[in-house]
Amino acid sequence: MKREFTPKIKLRHGIVIYRRRRRWWLFGIFALLILLAFGFYYIYTNVSVSEAVPNLVGKSLEESNNLAAQEGFKLDVSKEFDDRSEGTVISQNPKSGELLNRGGAILVVVSRGAKRVLPEEVPTNIKSLPPTESEAEEEDDEVLGIKSSEWVVCIDPGHQEHANISPEPIGPGSTTTKEKCRGGATGINSGTSEYKIVLQIGLKLKDLLEKEGVKVVMTRTTNGVDVSNAERAQIANRANADLFVRIHCNGSSNISSSGIMTLYPSRNEWCTPIYERSKKAAQIVQQELVEECKRQDKGIVSQGDITGFNWSQVPVILPEICFLSNSEEDVLLNKESFQNEVVLGLFNGIMKYLELRI
Repeated sequence: MKREFTPKIKLRHGIVIYRRRRRWWLFGIFALLILLAFGFYYIYTNVSVSEAVPNLVGKSLEESNNLAAQEGFKLDVSKEFDDRSEGTVISQNPKSGELLNRGGAILVVVSRGAKRVLPEEVPTNIKSLPPTESEAEEEDDEVLGIKSSEWVVCIDPGHQEHANISPEPIGPGSTTTKEKCRGGATGINSGTSEYKIVLQIGLKLKDLLEKEGVKVVMTRTTNGVDVSNAERAQIANRANADLFVRIHCNGSSNISSSGIMTLYPSRNEWCTPIYERSKKAAQIVQQELVEECKRQDKGIVSQGDITGFNWSQVPVILPEICFLSNSEEDVLLNKESFQNEVVLGLFNGIMKYLELRI
């Protein structure tokens, strides 16, 4: 049988050898066929197999899920206020009849029901408000939950009328201490104390959340209290709150500083178990506050030396609502209309976080 050889290869001393030609082109064709097979499979499974998107608008979320699943789709759901009944799909993307690959997501917006109306302005003289029946029942603990609900939110209006500079540990078992409760900021022009503004915001937020069916626990409902930061966190712990919201206003020696930021705990020895949930809550609430209030977004900031964080065993955030040291924001913080925007921003953010069921 005749063999094919490569050209002669001449070595030293006149020695000649022959090398058999290797047919690498056969391996190349085989590899190409495999790649083509995978390519056709990918095109078939990811491009060719598409279905028309069903019409979900006007249907319930449960019905929409079933219809989408029948065609091999999944739903990506967001919620917003609308006059249509709660749980009704009000828009979708892609629209009905458009083609979508199997396994793709249909973005649907679902109604949360009609937008809640803020309660009437909270009187400045908050001490004169008569206690409700629920407040009287919970007087011993100062825990004022009213409605039974799946969710519990603890609201902590920062500071109080009289500061308490006695030391307390910044965390369980810590030898480092901080003041139990500082005095807070004061309006640069108005002279209004931070503790008054945040209590007004906190009480309005309480009313709005309760109308949504959320059980609300307050760390204080008057200005003339003496509750330390550690004690405030313990109130949230005893209530097993889904979220602990500590409302504050900011202050700075730089009078041009302005905007909104939200603080959350660090991954320290006390807060690691609640770090991720607290950070997620901070992100959501910060976004809603900035969107509603139209103020500068100063982002979210992690801090490890805040007593009210370190004693908390539940997810906790501290929104810093604008700067009382800034003339423009001092005026805003004393306006009921702007306080209402703050309340709606907090409310929207809290509800979005709760609905994630983290």
